[in-house]
Amino acid sequence: MKKVTKSGDRRRFFCVAFGAVSLVVWACASGEKGVILQCRRCNMPAAREKRDITMTAYNHTTPSPTRCPWCAGNEAYYAYHDTEWGTPVHDDRLHFELLVLESMSCGLSWLLVLKKREIMRACFDNFEPAKVAAYTAARVERIMATPGMIKSQRKIEAVIHNARVFLDIASEWGSFDRYMWSFTQGKTLVYRSHRDEGLVETRNDLSDRMARDLKKRGFKYMGSVILYSHLQGIGVINDHHPSCFRYRQLLGPDTVVV
Repeated sequence: MKKVTKSGDRRRFFCVAFGAVSLVVWACASGEKGVILQCRRCNMPAAREKRDITMTAYNHTTPSPTRCPWCAGNEAYYAYHDTEWGTPVHDDRLHFELLVLESMSCGLSWLLVLKKREIMRACFDNFEPAKVAAYTAARVERIMATPGMIKSQRKIEAVIHNARVFLDIASEWGSFDRYMWSFTQGKTLVYRSHRDEGLVETRNDLSDRMARDLKKRGFKYMGSVILYSHLQGIGVINDHHPSCFRYRQLLGPDTVVV
């Protein structure tokens, strides 16, 4: 059992992990009642998605391919996990798309965001940052009126604001991709403590440092927890379970174990 203290939060949590498990049981140790099930991918209570956390996810007799436990039993997660999650991203438009999805996920489950991804694609002009940066208040109203869209004016306005900051960073660095990967010198990180000891984190020193820099530059809805999830998604951090078929597929010459 590993004890984890969330920075900025007076509560203490205890993480029970099996291997480098992505589903974590957090038990409040501050006197509050109850046990919280937390999903590493979306940082939301797993109980909301009614996932049955059993050890069958770790059983190698489970029909192949063996995947990370967090996506077990959901086809939408399968597609995202198998084709996107942890794959190194080096395209600026895709960087922006995934940043939008992450920022829109605040307070929501990642599964919901994936289901609404195509609605957001239509609302945000295929996530083209230059187009989004030019949006006016009238466009915000149109997006808010779109059936099925997440109805958060503050988040939508933040996406537009972030598009402008995104373009400023891309202009300064030559590309946003160059900026993002500069924090690890272009390397994908595999944390030995995650792989070998089963430590599960929702933020770390890297995400804290990057979140501070992005905040200083003007980004909104991009705190350390959201950013850590983003770094997992774009392949800066390879947090696939070691038994997952994607873990070894994504190991390459630019992978470093730290």
